[in-house]
Amino acid sequence: MEDIYECSILGNITQVDALKLVNSNPFDLFNLANQLREEIVGNEVTFVVNINIDITDRCMIKCGFCSFRDSIGYQMTTEEILQDIEEAINFGATEICLFGGVTPEMTVEYYCNLISTIKTNYNIDLHGLSPWKFSMQQKHQK
Repeated sequence: MEDIYECSILGNITQVDALKLVNSNPFDLFNLANQLREEIVGNEVTFVVNINIDITDRCMIKCGFCSFRDSIGYQMTTEEILQDIEEAINFGATEICLFGGVTPEMTVEYYCNLISTIKTNYNIDLHGLSPWKFSMQQKHQK
């Protein structure tokens, strides 16, 4: 783990190092992470103020995991999303979490346009849109 620690400090982690971490004793991994945190940021604790925006409650996956399975059928417009972001910023938010189901019309292009519009209008961090969502979107587009 010492060699991975040194590589981490230098920013030279490799895929082989990552696999070693995945396969390591979890407590050794936790200890390494704590050492890195201490070295990089010390004991300062920070946080973000965020707001979750559920841009739709519709989903064609029907996995039963999230609340989107109880669809009442809404999908926010870009203008409504921007309005929610404006309100969040006014409350001090620094991050927006975008949530929503997988729908036929919410394609990769849709999300690229939405993100571009958000970033053009606001200096705010975005969180959301997992690789799984795009994978399922592409699967259901075929």
